[in-house]
Amino acid sequence: MDSHGFAGTTTVSGSSLLVSGKLGGTVTVNSGAMLGGSGEIVGNTTVNGTLEGTSGNGLTFNGDLMLGSGSIINAAFDRPGGARIFDVTGNIALNGTVMSARSALAARAFITCSIMLAPARGAGLRLERCRAG
Repeated sequence: MDSHGFAGTTTVSGSSLLVSGKLGGTVTVNSGAMLGGSGEIVGNTTVNGTLEGTSGNGLTFNGDLMLGSGSIINAAFDRPGGARIFDVTGNIALNGTVMSARSALAARAFITCSIMLAPARGAGLRLERCRAG
């Protein structure tokens, strides 16, 4: 589905939005709601709920991504150094976000990581000091 020309606001409340094509406009995910999929969001995105992704099958954000206080990143990794989970071309703001990572290498293994932001645009988000928990 290609709705990149949409210029309004999409608000997700108490449910899930899985993006599989292009979605235009701004996106707001309220607390208790979830955003995921493998598509592209053209405008700015604010997540106050859960942002979910799987290695090699995550969202592309062609605007700014703001993760509000209490928001959760729920990510599944396939292997160290594997394919991207999220791609953000704009600015990233993390305001008290919790990272929950699952690894396909060990069933039911959880990994805790420190989130590091590279200062240069396009350099991305890097996870460091990861450990099984």
